[in-house]
Amino acid sequence: MVSYGLALGDTREINEEDDAEVEQLMATKDGGMMSTLCGDKKEKMISGSRLGSEVHDTFLGDKQNLNLLAIFLPRLKSPEELSISEADKLLVLMLRGSYLLENVNVVEKLRALTVLEISGSRDWKMNFPADFFLQVPRLRSLDFSGTGIESLPDSFSELTELRGLVLRQCSSLKQLPKLAKFTKLEVIDLSECTSFKRLQEKSFRSLEKLKVINFSHTKMEKLPIVRTLTNLKIILLKGCSSLSGMRLLRQVLSIKVLDLSGATNVREITYDCFEGAENLRELDLSETRIQYLPPDAGNLQKLRLRKCELLRHLPDLSGHSRLEEIDLSGCKMPQNTILKVSRLPLLDSHNFM
Repeated sequence: MVSYGLALGDTREINEEDDAEVEQLMATKDGGMMSTLCGDKKEKMISGSRLGSEVHDTFLGDKQNLNLLAIFLPRLKSPEELSISEADKLLVLMLRGSYLLENVNVVEKLRALTVLEISGSRDWKMNFPADFFLQVPRLRSLDFSGTGIESLPDSFSELTELRGLVLRQCSSLKQLPKLAKFTKLEVIDLSECTSFKRLQEKSFRSLEKLKVINFSHTKMEKLPIVRTLTNLKIILLKGCSSLSGMRLLRQVLSIKVLDLSGATNVREITYDCFEGAENLRELDLSETRIQYLPPDAGNLQKLRLRKCELLRHLPDLSGHSRLEEIDLSGCKMPQNTILKVSRLPLLDSHNFM
C-alpha cells in the first residue's frame, strides 16, 4: 500500500491494534512515502535541498532508470531545469517549498508519474493547460499544498487512478472540477483552503474507497452525502464556521473519528445521526452550539465537548466501556451530571471545569 503520509491535523492515538491504519492516515507529512515507493533501491532515488538553477546533466544525466526525485526548497523556475534523463521512467517528483516556480512544462514528458508534489509556492497561480492531467494518466497521489492555485482544469476529472488528493492551505482555491470518476480515491484533504465553499457533488456515492475526508478550516456549508461509504474512517471538519449541520452517519459503520470542533454554526446533531456507528472511537463537538448529545454515539474512547455552552444534558454513558477521556470544560452542566460522568470506571483523563 502507498503511504500518503498526510498531515491531517493533530495526530490521534487510538489504542487498538486493529486501528494501525487510522494512525497511519493521521500521520505527519514526512511519513514514509518515498521509502514505500522505492524500498531499498537507493540508486534509483535522489533527494536534496536548495537545488538551484545551475543544475545540468552532470547532476542527473548519468542517473539511469531514476524512480524518485525529491527536492526541498529548490530555487527553480521550471522543472525543465533539472535535465532529467529518461524522464518517461520517473515515478515520483516532489518539489517541496518551490517558491520561485513559474511553470511545470516538464510534466508532459513524465508519462509514468504516479506521485506529483509541488508545494509551498504561495505565489504560484499557475494557469494549467486544458489537457495538463491527461499527460499523467497513472497519477495516484497529487499534492499542491500551500500554493496560490485558484482552479484546476477539467482534465483533472480524468485522474481515475488517484488515491490521494492533497490541496491543503491553497487559500485562493474556490472550486474543483467533478470528482465522480475518482472511484479509487482514499484521501481528500482540502484543509485550510479558506476560500473553498462547496464541491460540485452532492453525494460521494461513487467514491466508494474513501477513507479520510479533511475539510477543516474551509467555508464548506454542507458535507456531501457519505452514508453509502463503507470504508470511511475519518471526517475532519474542524473550524468550519459556515457548516450548518452534520449529515447522517448511521450507515457509515466504519467511521472511527469525527471532529466538528469550532464548527460554531452547528446547532444540532440529529437523534439518530450515529445509530449503528459502533466503531466510532473519537468524537469532538467542542465549540458547537449543540444542546444535547444523541444517545447512540458508538463506543467512544474520547469525547470532547469543550465550550459547548448550550449543552445542558448528557445521555447515559455507562455503556461506553472504552471511554478514557472526556472534556466538558467551559460547559454549564448540572453538578449531578458531572458527578455521574466522573464515576465512569475507565476514565483516566478528564476536564470537567
